[in-house]
Amino acid sequence: MFQVLRRGLKEIVVEEVPEPTIGNGEVKIRTAYSLISSGTEIAALHSDGVIKEAIQDRNRISTLIGRAIKEQGITKTVQAIFDKFEELSITGYSGAGVIIEKSRSITDLDVGQRVAYGGIQTGHAQFVCAARNLVAPVPEMVNMKDAALTTVGSIALHAVRNANISIGDSVAIIGLGLIGQLTVQLAKIAGARVFGIDLKRERLSQAMNQGAEVTLHAFENPQILLKTLTNGQGVDAVIVCASSKTASDPLKLAVEIARSRAKIVVVGMVRMEMPWESVFRKELRLVVSRAYGPGSYDPSYEKKGIDYPIDYVRWTENRNMAEFLRLLQEGRIQPEHIVTHEYPLHEAPVVYQKLASREEEILGVVLRYPDSDLGEKAREKKIPITTSSKKIQSQQDVLRVGMIGLGNIARWVHLPNVSKHPKLILRGVCTPKGYSAKHLGSRFKSEYCSTDYKEIIEDPEINVVIICTRHDLHATITIEALKAGKNVFLEKPMGMTREECTKIVQLVRETGLGFMVNFNRRYSPIYQMAKTATSGKGPKLISIRMNSPDMTGSYWMMDPLEGGGAILGEGCHFFDLMAWFTNAEPVSVFAKKLGIAQDALTSENNIACTISFDDGSVGSFVYETIGNRGLGSERIEISTGGTTVMAEDMKKLLIWNRTRARPKKEKSWKAEKGYYQALEAFVGGIIHESNSEEQAVAGARASLCALAALKSLETNLPERVECDY
Repeated sequence: MFQVLRRGLKEIVVEEVPEPTIGNGEVKIRTAYSLISSGTEIAALHSDGVIKEAIQDRNRISTLIGRAIKEQGITKTVQAIFDKFEELSITGYSGAGVIIEKSRSITDLDVGQRVAYGGIQTGHAQFVCAARNLVAPVPEMVNMKDAALTTVGSIALHAVRNANISIGDSVAIIGLGLIGQLTVQLAKIAGARVFGIDLKRERLSQAMNQGAEVTLHAFENPQILLKTLTNGQGVDAVIVCASSKTASDPLKLAVEIARSRAKIVVVGMVRMEMPWESVFRKELRLVVSRAYGPGSYDPSYEKKGIDYPIDYVRWTENRNMAEFLRLLQEGRIQPEHIVTHEYPLHEAPVVYQKLASREEEILGVVLRYPDSDLGEKAREKKIPITTSSKKIQSQQDVLRVGMIGLGNIARWVHLPNVSKHPKLILRGVCTPKGYSAKHLGSRFKSEYCSTDYKEIIEDPEINVVIICTRHDLHATITIEALKAGKNVFLEKPMGMTREECTKIVQLVRETGLGFMVNFNRRYSPIYQMAKTATSGKGPKLISIRMNSPDMTGSYWMMDPLEGGGAILGEGCHFFDLMAWFTNAEPVSVFAKKLGIAQDALTSENNIACTISFDDGSVGSFVYETIGNRGLGSERIEISTGGTTVMAEDMKKLLIWNRTRARPKKEKSWKAEKGYYQALEAFVGGIIHESNSEEQAVAGARASLCALAALKSLETNLPERVECDY
């Protein structure tokens, strides 16, 4: 399919990308029209504006870059910065089309039904996937071109609701662009006297056509006339639809023209500076209107489809979408005054150039998606990219890799490592987002990209599957890959249940295929030295502290269904590390969580636990999300037979023993995390046909320890680790 994308900071391109794969709770839509939000989308294209913002916020930018260098090293940080200039990203979030596929969980929409859609993950594409609460049925009398306005119209509708407008109220609307013009119509429908303010005279004329009582030029003292029109009181509400990141003039004007105890609603991105004394004396109320209604940016609502009961939340974003469509059906919204231009999809770069250059006055513009524009392309979830350019001395022992999941760990670790490994060729990459698959596939010279992981599993040329998806898919894809005869390199955790782990161990035994869970810390040079220093000296006392302040509730890993939480998703690393240091089997885990004074999510992911091993070793593991970032990430201490080692962040090691008065020191300027060494060990195992059962058992053991810790949090008792694979 074809999709409009932004390359780097400002270049708009139309790229052929794989068709997206539908997720749970979603519908797939064949797009008829999509609307370009001329304010929001064009604001993102000005590289000079980005540079100015970076200069103004240079302290924060410097902090972020410094942290990245500290954690990833200079090379990867520089690569990340330059990659931003070539990265493909979605633009657009409002359109309409016909449902061609739907998730089983959706029962109130049908294939073939006309719908309007929204959401920042949709964009301008021939096919889009949208979550249920971001889709609204289009009434029979509404044409698809007009329906493409729905999402942007809902933003305006939510702003009018936030202003609490009633019949006879006087409302000033500052900024008469696309959303401002829609706001004029909606405020008029609500019964208000509407006054429009803008810098462009063409937009003032357009607002009069939308129903504004009076329009005023922003530089011609609108305060004076508005005082007269409101009997000297000022307006009852001001809705700021203007956009100005660098100037606070729109907000200052809003304060001037508002009456005492009026409400100011901010829709556009403006600099939030106001004259404090005026705001105080008038006792003004300020509301920043969030997107298109309650539910916006709430993952439970937008991704999981959990609606807010109408008894408690009358107008959610989905109900706002439906109401805007009803107003279109009744003819109360006049879209012909809003959508002034229409272009075929393949002319999108030209359209964006016109909008950015402001060479002509364009208010609302839609992209049209008839088949005749670009030719009827086959609906492909897999498209070719390139033939591998890697120079291979011999095809003997060469492995072809398919990578499933292209998140940060794949992007910054596994893809670069595969590219530089002499025995690996990147055959295919896969992620549900076609534009991401295309970008990363092209960057790392993959032979093809796909949005359907079964393309990788069923490819007869692929020997190795590297799985970097979210945790709930790990076991499912691993089992399918092993059954298809593929060697599997799996990101942790191995599975989210005992049954998943047991099944994988059994399959590895039966197939004899190469398998490894990426417990890279085993291969870190610092930890390798720590193990050597403490081996063969009897039972060990191990203390591990992991500080992870970035692990907040909004992070996907914290979702119990998708990620399993931090203890399973991250803690498994350290349960494996303890078993590896001791060469022993865990027997029991006793865990305690943070007290009930904290919220449940914080409490359950801040724990201290004790792990007993069958050789007499004891481990103490503390995982915290409430620590200070300056503390560093991880610290490990191991004591045994008169020797103690202390390691920090995989780049510093101190070793004390009976023969030394002072500790032996080892230090690296950056963290050596062992990622490449782990991949090399995995590849070596396949080539030399070594038994992978031990690796499978290690993966299962770590997950079972984490599951036992979570169970202990519930029972408040020690839980046995039953390693009966």
